[in-house]
Amino acid sequence: MLDHDGLLPCFGVITDGKQHEVTVTRQWEFAPGTILVFDRGYTDYNWFERLTQQGVYFVTRLKTNADIIEVEDLQLPRRKGVVRDQIICMTQQAAEKDNPPMMRRIEFFDEEQQRTLVFLTNNMKLAAATVAEIYKNRWQIELFFKALKQRLQSQDLRRHLGQRAEDADLDGADRHAAGQDPAHEVDLRLALVQLHGSAAPAVVRL
Repeated sequence: MLDHDGLLPCFGVITDGKQHEVTVTRQWEFAPGTILVFDRGYTDYNWFERLTQQGVYFVTRLKTNADIIEVEDLQLPRRKGVVRDQIICMTQQAAEKDNPPMMRRIEFFDEEQQRTLVFLTNNMKLAAATVAEIYKNRWQIELFFKALKQRLQSQDLRRHLGQRAEDADLDGADRHAAGQDPAHEVDLRLALVQLHGSAAPAVVRL
């Protein structure tokens, strides 16, 4: 998990690869006010509802096959890119609950990539363009882990972890990774924690 402040990891979990990321993430606890940013692979509407109840926000992309009910069209700002801003709920949750959780569906045209992106969030206060910008910045975590993989081979990582992965300190691995390229003199500060640890309020990317 990458903390937006400083674009450095705050903690992570290493599994054998058989567990889906969302299965692990559901067990984490986040401080109220945290904004989680993740891709569509984490889509779990029941989890989204629990995050909302906990005061935790999320920004993700809406699946193309999502079955939604359009509740309200919000006024669009005088800003390029924002095509539509709506209050929606999921059809299945509306059928099962008297008061289904409301979310925002935001259509945004990316001029740089010449494509329309559809975002989903439970934050009702942020400007639509801000929501789009938050998701755009999620790419930083992809760049970080790409660089980490290039500088630290999996066998090196396992050697640093030892037998108890949840208690492992990767400071040595960080120094090894940074030492591969003097231009990347940065403290990666990647540490493993137990699944039931908590994160302070922040914008974090999964």
